[in-house]
Amino acid sequence: MSEISVQLENGTTVQVPASATVEEALKKLDRDLAKKALAAEVDGQEVDLARRLDSIPAPSGAEALLKLARNNTSKLNPILPEKEGLEKDKGLEVLRHSTARSICFREQSWGSVPLCLTIHAMVFSTM
Repeated sequence: MSEISVQLENGTTVQVPASATVEEALKKLDRDLAKKALAAEVDGQEVDLARRLDSIPAPSGAEALLKLARNNTSKLNPILPEKEGLEKDKGLEVLRHSTARSICFREQSWGSVPLCLTIHAMVFSTM
């Protein structure tokens, strides 16, 4: 089984199986941080915590060069609800998106797709 090297912003690096989820990798790096995370950025791509590391497409352009410079180590940045500045906006955006998706999923099961689109638009228009 192949392994992937992942690294937090603070430089902490671990090896995890390629089939590990982002959440599993984050738990191995920092358990407390993993409990607070809403989602994560892996090599500049926002992903769900349940996403398998081996299913994330390889970065391109500048991100690919940065990954090569880090000896093919993937950069893992958790998206937290309490970060400051632009990072705070990312956490809020993830919460809004997840809420809208949950409402839409329920509404679609009732056959109200137009209502689902309206709810999604209302949630994101407050941003």
